[in-house]
Amino acid sequence: MTDSHSGIPETRRRVGRPPKYSAEDAVLAALRLGIADFTMSDVARTLGVTTPALYRRFPGRADLTDACFRHILADAPVAPADPSLSWREILGHTAEQYWRLLSLYPGLDRVIDSYPGLLREVWPGNEYLHQRL
Repeated sequence: MTDSHSGIPETRRRVGRPPKYSAEDAVLAALRLGIADFTMSDVARTLGVTTPALYRRFPGRADLTDACFRHILADAPVAPADPSLSWREILGHTAEQYWRLLSLYPGLDRVIDSYPGLLREVWPGNEYLHQRL
């Protein structure tokens, strides 16, 4: 688009101030509040921004929850069990890894089942475990 008076192309200005927080800041705030319990307004208040500002970055709670899951997968990867272990050892290893995640992220136990495919992503060896059992 050009300015009709000068013929010089117009540059579009961004409306509003740049965000005072990063997406990672919002994820960490949501995780501190509890992945099962956070509200968008609580996260916004924690960050010191308005709730609409948070919704501009994350259109809905599910979007922020998904970002939390991606953070969890990157931050606390689950180590697959050694295939040479017995089924009892594999089960023990799996329980320890699961407990570690639940200890690190309160509320994860209440939301992990509500996201299809998440358990498979968190537990890449889950199908192997089921075969062995």
